[in-house]
Amino acid sequence: MRLSMKRSIVLCLLLLPLWVAAQKTYTVGSVPNTRLESNNNHVSDPDDILDPEYEALINQALCGIREQSDVFVVCLNSIGSADVTRFSVDLFNTWGIGDAKKDNGLLMLLVMDVKKFRFEVGYGVEPVMTDLVCRSITENTVFP
Repeated sequence: MRLSMKRSIVLCLLLLPLWVAAQKTYTVGSVPNTRLESNNNHVSDPDDILDPEYEALINQALCGIREQSDVFVVCLNSIGSADVTRFSVDLFNTWGIGDAKKDNGLLMLLVMDVKKFRFEVGYGVEPVMTDLVCRSITENTVFP
């Protein structure tokens, strides 16, 4: 029994690098832009991190505020060695989140392997989504 347990542990340790390597690493260009599928999709979760029911609730809520703010939620397992801040800025700009005149875009990016959550906020949303509000949401809602 004891030998079998040791073999199981060794096997798990040997297979761990294969599991890590099998995780898809996203670039700004490879993140699926769900808005292209439907104007009502505000969540891009290609790795199925979120529960589908929760994702549907998020989409419904964000559709309701689209006139005030254009909000996207992106959940990814990995962006490799890319800097999360730079990645979020580039994704925000590449997707053109928000109305250009109102600058009312908001991107919420979750990267699981580095345990990072980042808000990218357009200038038109900054009066509401201050750094303090974003930090509070991250610390009190996202990570718990």
